[in-house]
Amino acid sequence: MRPNKRRRLAAGIVACVGLSTLSGWVVSAPKPPVSICARHDLDSDACASTADQPAPTSSGAATKWHPGHYMQILRGGSQLQQAERFLQYDTIAHEENIEGVVVPMPWSQLEQSRGDYAAGIRLLEAELDKLRSLPVPKRMFVRLMDSGYLDECPATSMIPKYVSDAGGTFKTGKGCMWRRWDPTVMGYYIDMLKAYAEAFDDDPYFEGIVVLREIPLAWGGTQAPSDYSNRGYRKQLDRLMTEAVAAFEKSLVVSPTSWVGSEIETVHHIEHVSSIRGAVGNMDVCPDCDMWADLAIRGELGDTDYRGKIPLVYSVETSVLGLDAVGPDGGYMPSEIYRWANDVQRVTHLFWDRNDYAGSSGQRWPAILDLIRSNPLTNLDCPEKVAACASD
Repeated sequence: MRPNKRRRLAAGIVACVGLSTLSGWVVSAPKPPVSICARHDLDSDACASTADQPAPTSSGAATKWHPGHYMQILRGGSQLQQAERFLQYDTIAHEENIEGVVVPMPWSQLEQSRGDYAAGIRLLEAELDKLRSLPVPKRMFVRLMDSGYLDECPATSMIPKYVSDAGGTFKTGKGCMWRRWDPTVMGYYIDMLKAYAEAFDDDPYFEGIVVLREIPLAWGGTQAPSDYSNRGYRKQLDRLMTEAVAAFEKSLVVSPTSWVGSEIETVHHIEHVSSIRGAVGNMDVCPDCDMWADLAIRGELGDTDYRGKIPLVYSVETSVLGLDAVGPDGGYMPSEIYRWANDVQRVTHLFWDRNDYAGSSGQRWPAILDLIRSNPLTNLDCPEKVAACASD
């Protein structure tokens, strides 16, 4: 899509909507679920729906396919400023072994008020213009930052104010989250994703989108709200992926799945994503953790080994690079992470935090960059469940 078309879209989608409470919104009910019978020996409810809506009919468009290593911008501080990100892009301007960058984008920057996406579209336009202008142009993944760790409610920096004003947020032990299992609030979020699909799906340098910061809700020992259930949450995640994949006909849409409330819901969600051309992955690469999503991807939880069948998009965060938040004390060395991700999980895309502060020198960006240069990913073929891949 040409930039002027995007600007016309941005100007035309600013909605003037009055909002008092969530219950005051009229939202279309989801279509009846599609019932399938998945033979898993995980619980007694073996025959279950894996979607709120039928899978979308394929448009026949080829999916952008540029697997490999990506540099992931950190998710706080000065990195949330575009000028700082541009300086970091310049440092990899000549790197042939880095396919692109992963840009964290707070929901509140992409939608400043209900239906107002104009500023966010301009922001991403500038980001793409910078990346395509580099001597070795880079592709872009957007990773949605839709929740605020350590933030208070309702004054969170990540969630639009209109959502908090409507009662759509809640405080957990680890921050401020939005009610992702609520069909109404999920509808607001999906509307935002559809607007960005209209603006950027045709851009060859817009590679894909990670639809949430991560799927776990970070209860942190707090009590879940009374209307929450693992199944209800999973159904809204299925709905989110169904509608996002349908909107982004050419771009990769990633569900950052580490676990979805329970083993069975994790398996069902990955099963659903695999049926609609979606991608799954884990935003906390941890070779020794055996998270439910990792096991399900390998077929050790559930019936299907998804390696080679669907895009597998994993992220290496500072949490495992010496920050001691995930994994063993001292974290992992980049070589350990690479071997597990490439040889065991067989990932197609690997996002590396541009870590400049955590762990030892061997766990920071210069050492990671050295590893990237000499260790390409080897699982580069178009996955079986993606109808066609475009690598131009």
